[in-house]
Amino acid sequence: MVIGAVTGQVLDFVSWDEAGEAFAVAVPDTSSDHQWPPTTVRVPTELRALADGSLQLLSPTTFGARLTRLGHARLRADVDSRHVVLDAVLAPDGFAITLECLDAEQYVVRGIDSAGIETWVIRVGADSHLADVSERSRLLAGAGGRVFLSNVGSLWRVDEGTAELVDRWQGMAAVWCPDGTFGYARYDPERRVLDWVTTNPDTGRSVAVVADRGAQEVLSTVIGVDQAGRVYGGFGRPLGRMSASGELDWLVDVDGVTVSAAHGVTIQSILNGDKGIRLDTVTIAPLGDRRARLIGRTDTGYVLHQPARGTVGTLVFLDAAGRVVNSEPAPENWPLRYCSRQRASVSSVTAAGSVVIAVHSAAGVHVLGLAPEPTQSP
Repeated sequence: MVIGAVTGQVLDFVSWDEAGEAFAVAVPDTSSDHQWPPTTVRVPTELRALADGSLQLLSPTTFGARLTRLGHARLRADVDSRHVVLDAVLAPDGFAITLECLDAEQYVVRGIDSAGIETWVIRVGADSHLADVSERSRLLAGAGGRVFLSNVGSLWRVDEGTAELVDRWQGMAAVWCPDGTFGYARYDPERRVLDWVTTNPDTGRSVAVVADRGAQEVLSTVIGVDQAGRVYGGFGRPLGRMSASGELDWLVDVDGVTVSAAHGVTIQSILNGDKGIRLDTVTIAPLGDRRARLIGRTDTGYVLHQPARGTVGTLVFLDAAGRVVNSEPAPENWPLRYCSRQRASVSSVTAAGSVVIAVHSAAGVHVLGLAPEPTQSP
């Protein structure tokens, strides 16, 4: 089911040269749903919206990770670590707090000053009192410099170098809300649905919103909340929003996204029942393989990548009306030459109601805000 449409706005751009060579790491794509031989792709990057309205880019590097607070006065910090940096928050003074995975059961939360020196470390995981940490755990950045570790069913304050329990509940991992509360989806066994709960971390007061069944897809993949109290969800193609009163009011199926100076932003969305592909205002019938994804624009049309078993796939070229005009085998490094949409992540919703994602291109990282397309007045 699709409700409404989606629009995209370029919010910022980080070139590969500006980001540094270590930032632009290329690795083989060995995902289970990919074809052989593996293609070469850049490492995934993640964006988050911070409490002060800034956007932050996190990218793995050969030495650990790089954090960049975006805006007119950019601030960067390199995290030196031999472990996987799952998440991180960079303060305006250059102090960074990271969540790192040592192995399947051991994690650390580290405080790193602006000179790159570790000032404190919290060891969490199976052998600690904070045993519910997992790869799904994330850091939440609140106002006033407070940082929390969110796990499935618990929230801990960690910005002072110790883990202080804030709350436990029977439910999913929490996200931070612009009004200073944290929110999470909680299962109602009687109705067999997820509802939405927000809690004030200072008073412990909770408010529950009874959610419609249509909003379940949003609540099962919550990524953030806007200042109007609307809840957003979607880590993959589907992207949706639940109103503050619990109804589903927006749901789109976003696939490929391209950004270029010559052609602006083009978004590929899938129509109801996979019956068509929308490329901005152009609607075309599905290609032979419904997984064909938009990866580029030309002066005369569009470029899609079509997977093919046993090869790196096929490039399909369409004209401005969406008609196939040519196709050719994809080169092994096609992901480095065309656009690649990154997934939305936890805390990637701005207070104004945009979902910020990264789009990789040959030029660099395009920071894009996705939002419901305004409805036209009759």
